[in-house]
Amino acid sequence: MKLKLIQLFCIILVSCGVISAQFDSGNYTLRSIKVVYTNFLRDSAVVADAGNIGSFDGVGNKLFAYWPNKTAVLAGLGYPHELVGGNVADDLVTVFETDDSLMTYEGMANFGIVLEAFLDYDNSTALIPPDPSDESTYPTIEMDNCVTFAVVAPATDNMTNQWTGPIPDDINNPTTMTYGWGIQQSDVFDWFNALPMVDASGVITENLSEAVRLLDPVADAANPWFAELGHQNYGSMVAHINVNDPSKFDTLEIVWHAIDGTWEDGGSDAGYELCTDCPDEGKINRILGVQMQGDLVTIPFIQVVAASYGITINNPTAGVLAIGANGIHPSFGGPGDTDGDGIAEDAVGIPGPAIGTAGGYLFDPAAGDGELFSGDEPLQFTGYYFTYNFLQAAAGFKYAFTVAITIAPTDVLGAFTAGIDSVATYFDLLTAVGGIQATYDAIVNGTASSLYADFGALVAAGMDAVEALETIAPSGPVVALGGMISSVPSLADAINDSDHDFDAHIGGSNTDGRLIFGEIDENPACIPIYQYRDVTAIFVKTEFIAVDSDYSILPDKFVVHDNYPNPFNPSTKISFELPEMMATEISIYNLLGQKIRTLYIGDLKAGYHTITFDGKDTAGRELSSGVYLYRIEAGDQFVAVKKMMLLK
Repeated sequence: MKLKLIQLFCIILVSCGVISAQFDSGNYTLRSIKVVYTNFLRDSAVVADAGNIGSFDGVGNKLFAYWPNKTAVLAGLGYPHELVGGNVADDLVTVFETDDSLMTYEGMANFGIVLEAFLDYDNSTALIPPDPSDESTYPTIEMDNCVTFAVVAPATDNMTNQWTGPIPDDINNPTTMTYGWGIQQSDVFDWFNALPMVDASGVITENLSEAVRLLDPVADAANPWFAELGHQNYGSMVAHINVNDPSKFDTLEIVWHAIDGTWEDGGSDAGYELCTDCPDEGKINRILGVQMQGDLVTIPFIQVVAASYGITINNPTAGVLAIGANGIHPSFGGPGDTDGDGIAEDAVGIPGPAIGTAGGYLFDPAAGDGELFSGDEPLQFTGYYFTYNFLQAAAGFKYAFTVAITIAPTDVLGAFTAGIDSVATYFDLLTAVGGIQATYDAIVNGTASSLYADFGALVAAGMDAVEALETIAPSGPVVALGGMISSVPSLADAINDSDHDFDAHIGGSNTDGRLIFGEIDENPACIPIYQYRDVTAIFVKTEFIAVDSDYSILPDKFVVHDNYPNPFNPSTKISFELPEMMATEISIYNLLGQKIRTLYIGDLKAGYHTITFDGKDTAGRELSSGVYLYRIEAGDQFVAVKKMMLLK
């Protein structure tokens, strides 16, 4: 299976130099990476995706949960609930981002990411890794049984590159050079074109003194001129010229934007598996695995959080219908375990690991705004679970409202009143108010009026009346339950049936309660998509971060020497001695104790070692004059910190 989507940062590949100088070919090492994957649905009307989607009505790309099961729903005797999906192209499915810790060398090391490439300007190639005995790795996305997940994968490649430019930041005394950069052939990475060098008005130009660099992939893609070029995929690179040797680059900042599609259409040609079931291969380049994942950590976690709000969340326990680990049903739609340690850290976020089940609870303590208990949760009155009582309220409101609006299409208030009355009747509001009809009518009419006012506000704001009705009507059951509870608080206990599971068996003792959805359509389901990948990466010339080691000297103790020269401008050498092989980290700090650069992290043998610090931070920016600290930690027992001064 080819490595997918991200094809991250083959980056590598372009080099630079001042305009008249030879391009600086050589080894470059990845020091920082950020990738954003934006996934959209393809238009199901364009391509026959019926075999790859879970949509009982055959419309759009959707994933459904069914109660009590799909057979009952198809017979008109159950309830379908849409979990993921949409009807048209460009419906956003999800956005994945690499962890921010990968923007530091230490973070990449913690994930086992090491990427080095030899950039060969003369032959228009990049070799990863430069030494076949070494290993290069990068973060990407894999798919297993239709479930997509992040992995760190080996990266071995010999690619063909393209570039345009260069453009200097200063035509007379450049400190950076900007290239358009692209990959024309690769086994594992995206293919894309080099960004054309353009002037300020977006016109391609060869006049370097007027040219500007475009380094914002999202903004660039929106520019009309770019669409006319036909280049949906493009990359660029800013090379920082070494202060001591203007023929060399010490840092490369590389960005690219890649979208699925055929090479002829400006899209990516590699990095995906062919869709054997797709009749139009040019428009289907990837199936992203999307599964409505059930987890067993969300509900207990939210239960604890809710207590701080004064809210009681009923935590399910084992039962005869239980299908999850420890006999507990999973929840669908919760944040779950976001880091794989079995603990839910965040109230909102990515669902936890799938437990391989086709049934569970719909549990929603956050709803549309993503904020816990903010008041917009439709299931708040039934304990944040989809329960039998909520199902009855929704079904009753919908039936009565539909009948009323069909008979009198212009009487919107009357239709809302009929729907509210149906819910109030089901929960016996009249008995709750002591049989006083006037009180009952006041609650029903007042609640209906609030819905009608919301409808009227949308129409007054310019929305079409039919669209406004479709927008407001679905909130009717929630408004009905809320109106009754606010008027008669004692009804809250009767409406909230979340403290037990619904027993659907004949003669079952629980006639209401939490609904256990018996089937998830196409579990796991593949949702067809196309994807953008926006990558930002920083590479450093390997020779400027390498440790120069002398193994002929065998020290008998750990020693850190004063840097030389000191004061320094622009670079200085840091030397130290190790008595044995040790895991070693060399870092630079400012006087506030903030780490601004990691020079090296890894194992070093016993010997005398020297590393050069070029006076720049992690992003390749030159530091200002001042006092800085260098810290060397070796093994678990040796740490030394010394001062040095940068003086410009």
